[in-house]
Amino acid sequence: MKISWKITHRAVFSAAIIGLGASGALADPILDFYKGKTISYIVGAGAGGGYDTYSRAVARHIGRHIPGKPKVIVKNLPGGGGIRATNLLYNIAPKDGATIGTVSRSMITTPLTGQKAAKFDATKLTWIGSVNKEDSFCIAWKTARAKTWNQLLETPLLVGAPAQGTSMYTFPVMLRNLFGAKFELIAGYPDGGSISLALERGEVQAICPSITSVQSRHPTWLKENHVSPLVIIGLKRDPSMPNVPAVAELAQTEEQKQIIKMILGPQFAGRPVLAPPAIAADRVAALRAAFDGTVRDKAFLAEMQKSKLGVDPASGAEVEALVKDIYAAPKEMVEKMKQVTVKPQDMKVTIKAVPTKTVSAALSKVQKGGRVVVFNVKGKAENAKISGSRTRVTIGGKKAKRGTLKAGMSCKIEYLGSGTEAKSVTCD
Repeated sequence: MKISWKITHRAVFSAAIIGLGASGALADPILDFYKGKTISYIVGAGAGGGYDTYSRAVARHIGRHIPGKPKVIVKNLPGGGGIRATNLLYNIAPKDGATIGTVSRSMITTPLTGQKAAKFDATKLTWIGSVNKEDSFCIAWKTARAKTWNQLLETPLLVGAPAQGTSMYTFPVMLRNLFGAKFELIAGYPDGGSISLALERGEVQAICPSITSVQSRHPTWLKENHVSPLVIIGLKRDPSMPNVPAVAELAQTEEQKQIIKMILGPQFAGRPVLAPPAIAADRVAALRAAFDGTVRDKAFLAEMQKSKLGVDPASGAEVEALVKDIYAAPKEMVEKMKQVTVKPQDMKVTIKAVPTKTVSAALSKVQKGGRVVVFNVKGKAENAKISGSRTRVTIGGKKAKRGTLKAGMSCKIEYLGSGTEAKSVTCD
């Protein structure tokens, strides 16, 4: 049977065009970009605290939901209560979608409070989502003289905090300015873990952390009455502490109510995930979709439940809308909010120089590839976290990586206390 050359030629040509069309249709620029990539996940807090714990959980799962399944590497960058990391994301990190991060929710309003160190515009950052909506509370240690809100109005308490501009600093100041709570600040702690340690040691008498951080990191504090809740930093009472007043119900004027709503607005985005500004729209959409998939992921949710960490997510679009609403507030209201977050003249503030201690001990365990070392101090097991970038590791007089630490090594560990990040580990 003869086949016309013209027909055959036309068929081959058409098939080639169809093939090219199919190839073009299947091309995925997002997959092509992320395949083989490593995403840097910047955490604006020290290792072991609430922000770090949430961030590492997200990092372990979000890569599976991004086309190309890139690796995700967490890097802690504490400083200024999150300002250092946010400045890096805004001004230095590549704007290509390969760097994301988590910082304190207070960074949403930090520029409004006049912090000169904040070199970023929160409305231009790329908001990917938030894992949980977070209320905070102020708690007093069991040895404190004031154990209720009414007692706090009469009895001074030393409250520990990080740098100015952080929520743990802002909340005591707000309560002092609006209601006369007799807090005196000891500020300058590097992270939430060191502040918790200071509370247990008696260096401070109170702190104002997020509720979930205490429930997950220090579950015995509430169960065994080691602490007394003074006030919920939220718009309504917490069901697990029905007798503790919420700050919103303490407001006596409409102005106070509006100021409180502005200050507490960021709690809707309690564990935010964000990225630098000006990222291509298709990559923003991919990151937001990956985040949405992560917070619905069965493996992720099982891990969070096991760790007793809450998941009440907000989408990137919702967080973005929240930020825009806050910055659209009238200037006079913004100015009043700023005044409420500035320390009053009669409020004593002590800047804390946090001392480290050095112990000599044999490493009894090395966990998580060198990220945690366990050792005995006076017969009691202690542990220290080892940062890959900030902890100085030396073995046999030579600089070494944390992964080379082994059980049985005799070392000197410089750290703040058990559970905190080591400044240095020097081993024979």
